[in-house]
Amino acid sequence: MKMITSLKQNGFTLIEFVVAFAIAAILLTAVVTFTNSSTSMNRSIVNQANAVNQAKNAYNYISRDSQMAGMVKTTTPGVFPLSLSWVNYPTNLTSVVYTVSNGTLTRTESLNGTLVSTMTIANNVNLNQTNCVWDNTNNKLTVNMSIVIGKANVVRQFTLTPRVIQSSSQTPNTIVGSSSPNPSAYGTSVTLTAQVTPSSVTSGTVTFLDGGNVIGVVPAPLINGTATYTVSNLTIGSHSLTAVFSGDALYASSTSLPFTQVVNKVTPTVSVAVLAPATNPSVFNASVSFTASVPNAATGTIQFLIDGSNFGTAETIVSGSANSDAITTLSVGTHFVTAAYSGDGNFNAANTLTALTQTVNKIKTTITVSSSAPYSFNGQSVTFTAVVSPTSAPGTVTFYDNGSQIGPGTLLASGQATYTTAALSVGAHPITAGYAATTNYFGSTSTSVTQTVTATTATFTPASGPVGTVITVSGVGWAMSDTISGVSIGGTAVSSVGFTVDSTGNLSGTITVPSLTPGLQDISITGMATGNKIFVGVFKVTTVPSVIIIGTKSSTTSSKNITVNVTANVSLGNTIIVSIAMDPSSATVTVGDTHNTYSTDADVTNGSSTYGIRTLVFSAPVSIVLNSTDTITVSFSANVTSKAVSIYYVTGLVLPEDQSATATGSSSSPLSGNTATITQDYELIFGAIGYENNSVFTAGTGFTALTKIAAGSNLTIQPEWRIVTSKMTYAASGTITSAKWAAAVVTYKTQ
Repeated sequence: MKMITSLKQNGFTLIEFVVAFAIAAILLTAVVTFTNSSTSMNRSIVNQANAVNQAKNAYNYISRDSQMAGMVKTTTPGVFPLSLSWVNYPTNLTSVVYTVSNGTLTRTESLNGTLVSTMTIANNVNLNQTNCVWDNTNNKLTVNMSIVIGKANVVRQFTLTPRVIQSSSQTPNTIVGSSSPNPSAYGTSVTLTAQVTPSSVTSGTVTFLDGGNVIGVVPAPLINGTATYTVSNLTIGSHSLTAVFSGDALYASSTSLPFTQVVNKVTPTVSVAVLAPATNPSVFNASVSFTASVPNAATGTIQFLIDGSNFGTAETIVSGSANSDAITTLSVGTHFVTAAYSGDGNFNAANTLTALTQTVNKIKTTITVSSSAPYSFNGQSVTFTAVVSPTSAPGTVTFYDNGSQIGPGTLLASGQATYTTAALSVGAHPITAGYAATTNYFGSTSTSVTQTVTATTATFTPASGPVGTVITVSGVGWAMSDTISGVSIGGTAVSSVGFTVDSTGNLSGTITVPSLTPGLQDISITGMATGNKIFVGVFKVTTVPSVIIIGTKSSTTSSKNITVNVTANVSLGNTIIVSIAMDPSSATVTVGDTHNTYSTDADVTNGSSTYGIRTLVFSAPVSIVLNSTDTITVSFSANVTSKAVSIYYVTGLVLPEDQSATATGSSSSPLSGNTATITQDYELIFGAIGYENNSVFTAGTGFTALTKIAAGSNLTIQPEWRIVTSKMTYAASGTITSAKWAAAVVTYKTQ
């Protein structure tokens, strides 16, 4: 009660307060209801406007595209998608597709199959009331579009008249296939043609089929409705071909009636040529091979024929060609070479239409002539030597003096012929040599060599030697008490001081050889009485040999070889000399270094089995350089127990050896025995003394001892050398403690 009283005292009773509160609530509800109703009304108006705008937007786009359309395509029974297509000049195909998905109308545009753009045309599309119907008969497109936004449902229907050229249900009248040439030959090109009607068709593809297999595809654009394709790999036989048009946005697909292409075997061209490195014309005895060519796809064999007869066996074709065996026996003249092709599953057998004419010529020859003594005196015997190249040339050589024959024809032997005469008169004689042509070789004539014959004589001792050699000159038949005004050798003037001619016409004097190139050098002497230079002879300038060690080795172990390491580089043009001492075995002995060829210059045996000594000398001209990685091996055909090898190389020698001699004995004074007279004044004398102990060796008179090599106490090889300047006989010698020995001496000309 107090609470009520208290409230009342403040101006309101509890009942009054409740009543006032209720009245206020009623008034507030009325206000809110009015406000919500107003908002809802506004939203409906907005939704309605949006729906109308989206329906209009759809109409605008579809209307514009339909006016361009040359083809309209809808999905039965008339729902979206809607396809509209048209061709822009000249052949560009524009395609627009309208689709409805999840309440969204989308426009997709493509150009020649390539996407250009995708855009949203309308949202909130009610698919239940949205459709499109194409009336092909009346050329009418009716579109019903329903847009639902909230409670707003805008339905619009619009009927359009597209610029239709062809509807989706139309097809080309025909597609016709053909081929040319027909029939064709295997491997040749065939052109396949498809004609699509109407000829206005430009897009789409044409596929050519052989049965069910694709031959090729012709892409767009078609030219006046025509597609062509070239093929060259059709197999032999008949082919049932068809052409298939793929269709495009305006035209449906179609298939031609089958057309038949016949492919026959081909008769190939068979050609023959000379196979390199052979040539045409060729020469007698030359190796010649031939090659035949057919198409690359051809298989089988080729039979070559020469002058109508089979040559060799049939050759297998590889990559369109086959090569014959080589032939070196074609005679001089003309030969006809053909080829016969066997044929295969694709190619007919065939022969060459035009034979290869292979011409075989005679071999060209050259001939040179030289004199044994270009400067001779009256009555002196002179030998002329003719050398014909190639050395295989047979037949005869005739010698001429100033064009007149001076002897009968001389038969060639290994490419050489000689003629000797002492009947040439005093004066200059131009000597030539002529080779007479044969069936297979051309003839040839040499250039001339001048043979000078004088009434005076001169001799030169020695006739060869190195720079610095003193030549003693003597002669007869000179003008009495003549004065010698000039002396030269090799074109180089030397002093004439000391040259005299006595009252009986005898000439005397000396010449010191100046620095000249090794080889034959002319000597000329001019006398005041004659007033002319008199060529009286030649002198051979030689090199001074050097003897350099390569290596040594010995062994007392039974074996079939012994190898020496090369310790010095050996250049071209030098000479290797190998000296060997061994048990007196009868085994065959050879020397080799894998590069150069060694010859046996001396071989002497004293004793048998292991009692005694055998000494050998080998030599080889260096044609391939030796260096420190090389070895020289002495090989025996049977085991040898004791052996010792000493190897040197010598500069400035001429092989083969000039003279040699051997001897055996049992004493303290080994002696090889004398050689025959050496043929050149300046030569190297090489001695090789093998003896049956290892005692100290003292070289013989004039000799220089080289490195001694012993096989234990069983045996020793001792080489020695000297240079001589006179044509004499020579022997190798020395001193040892008495024992069995075998001694050899070999002489070598210097360059």
